[in-house]
Amino acid sequence: MHTDHVAGDSSEPMTQAHTYPSYERLVIPPGDALDEIILYLDDIAPKQGYATIVCYGCAWNAYWGSMWDGRNVMEFMNECDTDYVGMKFKPTHNQTRATEKYMYRIVGRVKNHIEKLIANRSNERAGGELPSACIG
Repeated sequence: MHTDHVAGDSSEPMTQAHTYPSYERLVIPPGDALDEIILYLDDIAPKQGYATIVCYGCAWNAYWGSMWDGRNVMEFMNECDTDYVGMKFKPTHNQTRATEKYMYRIVGRVKNHIEKLIANRSNERAGGELPSACIG
C-alpha cells in the first residue's frame, strides 16, 4: 500500500484537533482485476467533505455535507456500507449497467483499502506491529 500525504495533513486521524481544509491522496495498487486507483479525500469543514476516485481514466466524485460528529471523509466512508457509498459516486446522467457494476467494484476496493489503512494507523498509534500482509 502506498499513501501520499498532501497539503498539511498527517497520518493521524482527524478525530483529533486539526485545521480545515485538509487533503489526502491515497494510491491503491492494482489488484482484483482493477488498475491502480487514486483516491482524493478533501475534508473542507467539520462534517463536510469530498472524495474523488480515479481509475483507468474514469473519475467519480462524491460530496457529504453532513457527516457524523468527529468523522472525516475516510472514516465516514469506512463506516457506511458499500451500496450507500457507491450511490453517492453514481453519476446523475445515464450510465450502462456494466459501467455501474465497474464503479461499484472500484468503490468496494477503495473501502477495503480504507478499512486496512485505518486499522494500520490505529495499530501504529498503539505501538503495535503491522501485519506482514500490510507491509510493502
